[in-house]
Amino acid sequence: MLLLGLSKAWATHEASAEFGAAGRAMGNPPASAAPDVERVQSVEMDVLPGDGTVAIDEFVRARRETIRYHEALYRSARLGTRGSWLAHPHPLVMDSLGLVTRPVHAYDLGAGVGRHTLPMVAGLPSGSRVTAVDLIPSALASLVENAAAAGLSDRVEAVNADLESWAFPADDAGLIIAFSALEHVSSLDAFCAILERCRAATIPGGVNLIGIVADREEVSSSGARRAALIELSLSGEQALSVLRRCFTGWEIHVDETNPAAVTEERNGAQHELRSTLIKFVAQAPH
Repeated sequence: MLLLGLSKAWATHEASAEFGAAGRAMGNPPASAAPDVERVQSVEMDVLPGDGTVAIDEFVRARRETIRYHEALYRSARLGTRGSWLAHPHPLVMDSLGLVTRPVHAYDLGAGVGRHTLPMVAGLPSGSRVTAVDLIPSALASLVENAAAAGLSDRVEAVNADLESWAFPADDAGLIIAFSALEHVSSLDAFCAILERCRAATIPGGVNLIGIVADREEVSSSGARRAALIELSLSGEQALSVLRRCFTGWEIHVDETNPAAVTEERNGAQHELRSTLIKFVAQAPH
């Protein structure tokens, strides 16, 4: 997960048919449901230390909160922890592995502690290997430990890098997964540039899976609305437009927008956290 996510809208795909059909509003998940993607970060919760006399660049501020949130999460929950979005891989990832029919070099961008990396290695054809890229060193250290515990170390490479400046080592990608990752760059130009690099690095017949949490906002009990703190604030329409344009000529297997909302209590008041999960899977021509 990095470039990463802040607190992002909760959902449980198994319990609610993956947020329901595209475009259908989703009700709040039951209290027992595990959040499937990270919650939408409250602006109220991310104030940086200092006397407030110096204006902090919003990207820097959002990036610091992204790192803080994930480091805290990884200290408190491990892969498989019930009640967290680390409990299981996203169904979209697992379903898309079936599109890969021969051993490949796969990439997990924004891999975090290996939520998707390890199922990728285990689910891809024998002989496949995965390069996991993440910004947070402590997350990658946990990923390496998790891979070793699962007996998969020889098929996983961990790379500590910022996706905005990182380049594929070769144009050899049979599968690229970027789930809740690409919305954490500094600009729309940077977002487009990463997608272009993904396209260029993909071999014939290779698959790109992109998951983006867009339209992030918080609504208070009084109806007041405010945008979530995020490095790149994208609307669902904007994200899909860029994805469709970038992957023109490819076979599109999934192209969906799934709204989500969950209510949480903070300081005695109810707040609704809203977002849209963009699910996009494209396959290069053979």
